[in-house]
Amino acid sequence: MSYKDFHRLYQKVGGKRDYQTSLGWAKGNVLGPIDPMDLYHIGNILDNIEIIDNYKIIDREIRKMRILHQNIGRKLKYIIKKILNGEVNPYQLDYEEYLLYEKIKDGVFEVLEIEKRPATK
Repeated sequence: MSYKDFHRLYQKVGGKRDYQTSLGWAKGNVLGPIDPMDLYHIGNILDNIEIIDNYKIIDREIRKMRILHQNIGRKLKYIIKKILNGEVNPYQLDYEEYLLYEKIKDGVFEVLEIEKRPATK
């Protein structure tokens, strides 16, 4: 099934979102739809009884994942700022922050200067 066919079927079963939104779901670029009814519509399109019967539970779990994702993003931002400012002390980080720090500590670099050079021929 093409993405356009998916979106057409989605609208046919009552979906209200635009093509780009449904494309994000179909490609797996987002955790899932914001509206639980969209999960129900997807279940109908795919003829998947598990999604149809459990769309509310699936929605609740997607919401939990979004919150976890946001919290990790905030912690990463905090740690990266500390690294760039030379203020990070691994012993003052909580357990989750320390694990994130260990994963990224050698991959955070500060750009000190950008120099424009004349084009070479």
